[in-house]
Amino acid sequence: MATVVPMHKNDPAVYIDGDELIISEFRESDPEVLSIMAEADDLVAALHRSLTIGARALRAAKVSVDSAVVERAFDEMRQTFRHSIDEFAGEIAAKADELLDGEDGMIPKTLGEFRAGVESLLDTTFDPNNKQSAVTKLETVLSEAGRAQVAAMRRLIDPDNEESPLARYRVEIVKEVEKKGEAILEAFAELKTQLAVEEARAAAFEHSAAKGFSFEDLLEEMLTDIASSFEDVASRVGGTPGGRGRKGDFVVTLNSADTSGEAASYVLEAKDSPKKLPEILKELDEAMANRGAVAAIAVFARAEQSPTKLPFQPFDNKAVVVLDKEAPDALALRLACCWARWIARRNLAKGGEDVDLGRVAGLIEAARQGLATSSKIRTALNGSKTQIDRALGHVESLVVDVETALQRLETEIAG
Repeated sequence: MATVVPMHKNDPAVYIDGDELIISEFRESDPEVLSIMAEADDLVAALHRSLTIGARALRAAKVSVDSAVVERAFDEMRQTFRHSIDEFAGEIAAKADELLDGEDGMIPKTLGEFRAGVESLLDTTFDPNNKQSAVTKLETVLSEAGRAQVAAMRRLIDPDNEESPLARYRVEIVKEVEKKGEAILEAFAELKTQLAVEEARAAAFEHSAAKGFSFEDLLEEMLTDIASSFEDVASRVGGTPGGRGRKGDFVVTLNSADTSGEAASYVLEAKDSPKKLPEILKELDEAMANRGAVAAIAVFARAEQSPTKLPFQPFDNKAVVVLDKEAPDALALRLACCWARWIARRNLAKGGEDVDLGRVAGLIEAARQGLATSSKIRTALNGSKTQIDRALGHVESLVVDVETALQRLETEIAG
């Protein structure tokens, strides 16, 4: 321990020297001290013990005093804090009542004002009549998106846009239409040429007829050519009397070499006016009876005058033929003459002439069928004659029709 100087330099009776307390000529008159010392056997030891106990007691007393002071301070602080808490709680309760008091409280008022503000903001935000509202802005965005989609779709189907699939299809369609159109135009050109030839032939015939070349004249000329190929003799007998009158305009007498020297002939009636089938068949029977013929042929000048739809149609030993005087074609007449010769030789074969009737009949039927097909084709061509110019116009407008269809498609999608 460090050396401690005397606490009272003027009192040399008690002082501290280093780590020792020096008491010199010290006097104590306290009765308690004197009583304890009087009972002690060793005054020095008793004094040491008393000083030690007293010092410790004094230190303990000092601690107790300090504790009491602290405890008393805490008591005062606790009372003050409790009072402050009570006052604060009262203030909180008052403030809470003030804030939450029914409809007049600050919080209900504030919430009401906030709610009204939010409702007003929502009304304004979603008001379609307000240009600044969310609905209007959303409509604007959707409208712009719609316009963008329409523009994209238009670009997609724009026939003038090289990247558009429709443009590629358009090019392919136009090429195909042009290709097919050229082929059709070529076919129509050939058809027009053929029709021009037919018209020229009909015009020449009409010109001849105007000079007195009648249907009977035409029939006589063609019949003479056909008969001469078999060495048959064609005679114009119209107007001259026969066995029973004047029926029958032409009589063709077969070559005697083909009839074993027997007489055989067929008769023809020239008709330039309509006749019903029963009427013409009756006239043919009368003509055969009048001219002594074994077969009879009615030759009509126009298809619409004939009672049948085919250019050559047989009825037992009678037949109906069309020889159009405006566009004469000898095929049907040639077939009819062959048929009449076959009828005559068939009758002679019953008397012993050797003729392959089945083969001849087959040939005649084949020729008749071919002639019927040819007639249908010719009728179709003649029926198309008045439509040629119109058909050519349709072909030339195919590309225009495609353009129009594309424009309508664009308009429909854009709408």
